[in-house]
Amino acid sequence: MQAQAIGKAKPLLAPEIGTEAPALAATLAPLCPASDLQTLVAPYSHSVFQSPHWLETWLRTMPSQAVEKAYWLDLREAGGEPVLALPLILRREGGLAILSTPDLGVSDYNPPLLGRADILAAHDREDLWSALRSALPPADLLRLKRMPLHVGDVPNPLAQHSLAVCARTSGWVVRLPERWEDYIATLTPKMREKLGKCRRRFLRQPGARFVVTEDVEQALGWLDRFDDLQRQRIEDKGAAYILDREPYASFYRMLTRSGLPKKRIAMAALMAGEEVVAVNFAVREGSTAIYLRVANQFGPWAPMAPGLLVTEHLMQHLHADGVRVFDFAMGDYAYKRRFSAERMPLVSVEVALTARAMPGAAARYLYRRLAAAPQMQGLREWWRNRRSAPPHTD
Repeated sequence: MQAQAIGKAKPLLAPEIGTEAPALAATLAPLCPASDLQTLVAPYSHSVFQSPHWLETWLRTMPSQAVEKAYWLDLREAGGEPVLALPLILRREGGLAILSTPDLGVSDYNPPLLGRADILAAHDREDLWSALRSALPPADLLRLKRMPLHVGDVPNPLAQHSLAVCARTSGWVVRLPERWEDYIATLTPKMREKLGKCRRRFLRQPGARFVVTEDVEQALGWLDRFDDLQRQRIEDKGAAYILDREPYASFYRMLTRSGLPKKRIAMAALMAGEEVVAVNFAVREGSTAIYLRVANQFGPWAPMAPGLLVTEHLMQHLHADGVRVFDFAMGDYAYKRRFSAERMPLVSVEVALTARAMPGAAARYLYRRLAAAPQMQGLREWWRNRRSAPPHTD
């Protein structure tokens, strides 16, 4: 089943008055790389981060000693109609046993997998949560981070929990029209002019060309270059770069080896001879692509905006191959807005399952509510602008 696009929220339909919803039955089963993920995922709308390709790669590479167990929670009506599913991992943190979705820093969104909207609409949200909780393994805390408000056309009932709070980061999504020219027309005149000038200037360089790779070995070489470029950029800012360390390095390389031949991974580069000037990485399923990584050289290449050029080139390539939702993933970066991306809110939910998890969960909930308040967001924006402003001189 193709992954569904993630976009703006839609209200969850209310059950019809006077009707009684079918009983719910929840099951919990161990989850491992040998699990039949195609069969598990097939009945549900899901994001790219819950696709069989993504989950199998995660299960084979990401779990560390901190991950004790992995589970598949499946919620269905008594007659077998699929309602909701959750892949879960159990790990220890601060003495607490915590259930969360498979993430550990690589999955931008973590929604549940959802059945048909009309089936979900027949069930009260409290009943859904009650059935879900009844199937959870022993743990202190359930943590669901960065969930979109709906998956495809199906509203996400878990995002409407009373303890849901806005995540500090948002997704950014472009819905592409059928004609590429119509999308380009949505860009500002300044952006169109910049892309045109930079493209012409880049193509005047010796050996300059745009490349979308279909060769696994070339793609793996580009990932090495990716790490070089991103490491330099991150370390220049005084932070540690970790994506070239285990288990992250193995995760992205296995994702590429298994996904590139089946068009589940897409990578483009700007080349000058054999030199990689810019490179990017997107994961795809069906008509949705999520843009996860982009890196480029600076110095003499900076005036040509290679990051913007390589982004536009991959978008155009994927559009020609049927992609109609280009998701820039989380992170508030100006270049996403320049590509006409629209903000997609994300929410997080923490549910204490034992008394000893309640104080920490309550404190984090209050902190996140305060952090999400418009006044605090305005203060953070003022502080960012103040720090980035040039020093005053007389």
